[in-house]
Amino acid sequence: MTVFFKADVMGYRVGMPDFLWCFFSTISKNLEPDGMATRFPRTMHDLCGYSKVENEHLDELQQELTIIQGGLSKLPVDKVVYDYEKPELIPPWQNNLADDITNLGNYFRVSDRSRDIFEVLRVAIANAKRLNEPLKIETL
Repeated sequence: MTVFFKADVMGYRVGMPDFLWCFFSTISKNLEPDGMATRFPRTMHDLCGYSKVENEHLDELQQELTIIQGGLSKLPVDKVVYDYEKPELIPPWQNNLADDITNLGNYFRVSDRSRDIFEVLRVAIANAKRLNEPLKIETL
């Protein structure tokens, strides 16, 4: 199975479902001290929880992602959280990181490893806004 961010018919490949769950788990455990979706509702409630952010909330999502990337950029890679419910687990790819991954802000590279997840999200959000469509997560 592969996960995509989707705006109408335009899909943006992310990778395996556990990779995306690791991204969300890392955000929440490191940047939401009061629990999941308490600080970043569009990212963690709408996108993570319901796999959809309505078009009218995409500006908020974009603002949250800017804050999230800045916050994660201040954290070393050993603060990655593979699974929110089992934070002691280590991602299976942890020992195979590229040399230029220096913090959690640039840790999450999509499946082709050429772009990070924040770049992919910016493009997907821009296209969803242009098409006046929601941003969705789909698994194929």
